[in-house]
Amino acid sequence: MALPGIKTCPGCGARFTLPQILEHQEIEPVGMQFIDPELKENMYYFNHICDNCGSTFLISVIEFLPFIKEPIPESVMTDTDVCGGHCTRLKDLEECQAPCMYAPFRRFLLSLKRLTAAHPAP
Repeated sequence: MALPGIKTCPGCGARFTLPQILEHQEIEPVGMQFIDPELKENMYYFNHICDNCGSTFLISVIEFLPFIKEPIPESVMTDTDVCGGHCTRLKDLEECQAPCMYAPFRRFLLSLKRLTAAHPAP
């Protein structure tokens, strides 16, 4: 079992802390999607891009709460009139404007994607 804050790549077994995942050039944020819409558990998807791997792994967005620098709404707005459905489609990279608990996590993901695009792996 992995230690809290330590993630192990399912493909190659490399171990990363959450800060390393955010900064490592071989880790590419892919998107964000519910793994179980009924439970309303949202996950970040990451690719481990290196010669010996290429795996995709998931981490609950809630684990990144310490990195979110804005207020987090209490309600999950999925399947409501104000929901744009962004968290139901992995490749959807639109910003969410709903007063939803997951909107700040989506903005955080989009900022990670911009950073990754600005500093691609060698």
